[in-house]
Amino acid sequence: MNIILKDTAVAMLLGISGGAFAQEPSSVLKQFDKEGDGAISVAEADVASRAQFEKLDSNHDGLVTEQEFVAARLALLHGLDTDNDGRVTRSELRSRFLTSLRQ
Repeated sequence: MNIILKDTAVAMLLGISGGAFAQEPSSVLKQFDKEGDGAISVAEADVASRAQFEKLDSNHDGLVTEQEFVAARLALLHGLDTDNDGRVTRSELRSRFLTSLRQ
């Protein structure tokens, strides 16, 4: 199966569910709220979605394939799996969450 994602809005959602999912909602808002007005505008969302898409599009061809998507998700898993046993425990996820709050 070869899935290709072209919509930057979908890429933004994937990015948020990936790298930012372990963050407190207010820190995610601050990350994307470049104008500092406490809200994410369409322009800010567009910038964020393009940045997330570019992270997923590892060969920079303007498309995200299933292989690129799976590789990004595996990288996320490996980043959370601190004891390298191939599984993410509640403790590992909690540790990541607490670390992100301190940043």
